[in-house]
Amino acid sequence: MLTPKRDIYLSLAGIVYSLILNNNYKDNKMKTTIHTKQFKNRVTIASNYVPKGKDDKQVISFYYISKEFLQIKATDFIETIEFKINCIDLDQFEPFSVNGKQLAQILKVIKSDTFSLEVDDSFLHIKDGRNKAKIEKYADVVDFEIEDKVINTFELTQTIIAALRNSQHSIDLNCPKIELTGALIDAKNGYLNVVSSDTRRLTVQNVSTSDKNYEFILPLQAINTISKYFSSSSVTVNITESRIFVANDTNRYSCKKINGIYVDYNRVIPKTFKLTVDVDKALFYSLINDASVIDKQVIVDISNNTIKASAVDKSVTCEEPLENIEGINMIMVFNSRYLLEFLDICHDGDITINFNDAKLPILLTQGNLTEVIMPIVLE
Repeated sequence: MLTPKRDIYLSLAGIVYSLILNNNYKDNKMKTTIHTKQFKNRVTIASNYVPKGKDDKQVISFYYISKEFLQIKATDFIETIEFKINCIDLDQFEPFSVNGKQLAQILKVIKSDTFSLEVDDSFLHIKDGRNKAKIEKYADVVDFEIEDKVINTFELTQTIIAALRNSQHSIDLNCPKIELTGALIDAKNGYLNVVSSDTRRLTVQNVSTSDKNYEFILPLQAINTISKYFSSSSVTVNITESRIFVANDTNRYSCKKINGIYVDYNRVIPKTFKLTVDVDKALFYSLINDASVIDKQVIVDISNNTIKASAVDKSVTCEEPLENIEGINMIMVFNSRYLLEFLDICHDGDITINFNDAKLPILLTQGNLTEVIMPIVLE
C-alpha cells in the first residue's frame, strides 16, 4: 500500500523524468536560420525533380552535413538532383522529407532576407517574424543511388558546357529514334565532338579536351540541367554502365544514360562542295527573319553579287549586296527556323555557307561549329 509520503516521491520522480525527456526532445529538435533567396531557389528547382504521378509522394529530402550546411535532394527515379545550402548554426538532425511542391508554395510568402527553420516530431516549421507556417514531415527520405562501377571520369569545362548548350536546338524529344533525344559526346585523341540531330539537321561542335577516349549519349533533360545549374564552376563527370553523375562543390545531379548506337555523323557531313560563300551573320539573320514573317519556308538566292531571301509565294522579299561572289548562283528553299536557330548560336562576324545542289544539304560553319541542314525540295 502506498503512503502519502511515497506518493509524493513518485510524483516528484515522474516530474524529473518528464523534464529529462523534454530536455532531450528539445535537444533533438533541428533549428537553424536560413538565407531566404538561396533556399527558396533551391527548393523551387528541386520540386521540379519529384515524381509526376498523381499518387506519388512528391517529396524532397533534408540531410545534415555540418553546422554550416544542410543538403536537399529530390528524384523522379530517372533524374536526381542535390543542393548544399548554407545555414547559420544548424543543429544536427535525422534525415526527413516534406512535400516539395507545398514547401515551394509556402516559401513564396517569405519576404525577409533570412527566416527560421525548425523541425519537431511531426512538422517542419517556417517562421518569418510574426508569420508562421508548418508542413508535415515524413521519416522516409530520397535514397536512390545505383552503385555501378565508374568506367570513366572527366572534367566538364565551361567550353564543353557551352557546346552542350549549342546542341539543344537540334535535339527532338519526340523523335522515335531514342538515341536522337540526346547529344552524343564523342571524345577521341584530345578532341571532343558534341553532336545532335533531329534527322533534318545535324550540329557538331569540336572542343579540345584531355587524351581520354569515351563516348556516350547525354539526354536533353540532362543538358538543360547542366546548362542551368553547373555553368559557373569546375564540374566533374563520372560515367557508369547505366548513369551519368555530374557534381561541383555545391550541386550534384545524376540521370540515366541513353543506351544505343548514335548515327555515324561523319558520313552525314559533306566533304566536298561546288561553291562556298562567306556572309555576315547579322545581315543573313536579318534577311531570313524578315522574309519569314508570313511563311516559314524561305527561298535563299545568292547570285549576281546579291543575297536575297523571300517567301515562297513572293509576298516578302529582302535583298542585300554581297562582294566577291562572282560566278556564284545558288537558289535553295529552307525552313527558316533551322537557319535562324543556327545563327542564334553563332557569334558576330562571318559564317561560311558551303553547298552543292538545290536538293542536297548545305554545310554552315563558323570556327569549330558546324551544322548540316537539309533543304526543302518543292515539287
